[in-house]
Amino acid sequence: MTITLQDVAIILSFRIHGPTVTGTYVFDVAALCEELLGVIPPADAIRGATISLWWLCSQLSTPPPDADEVTLERSVSGFILALIESFLFVDKKGVNVPMCFLPILRDLMHTATYSWGGAVLAHTYRKLCRASLDHSRGISGCITLIQL
Repeated sequence: MTITLQDVAIILSFRIHGPTVTGTYVFDVAALCEELLGVIPPADAIRGATISLWWLCSQLSTPPPDADEVTLERSVSGFILALIESFLFVDKKGVNVPMCFLPILRDLMHTATYSWGGAVLAHTYRKLCRASLDHSRGISGCITLIQL
């Protein structure tokens, strides 16, 4: 059986039409985090163009009860970024979050219009291809699509 865009739309309820999700390379991770998340990761939480998933969750897990709208949006962006890494665009290690998706979360109202289903399907097929190589020892990607 082949996983199709229609399967993604039905199983995950993601849009399959709209602007494409394309990650951009992030040159200054700390500055982007400060701008869009309101916190600067320590040097040991940054690895290339990724940040530690553990650090992200510890910083943005619970907004203060009297948080303003900007603080809530930053917490939501951090939560969505963590969700992207831990469910949609999973890698084998699952310890770092790619920052290429954070600029897409700049405008949360526009974020919903993207074709997330197409991006998840493409990523899952790429990970399946890598899993089929001789030296591969595991599988990653959106496993929910593969299990059903």
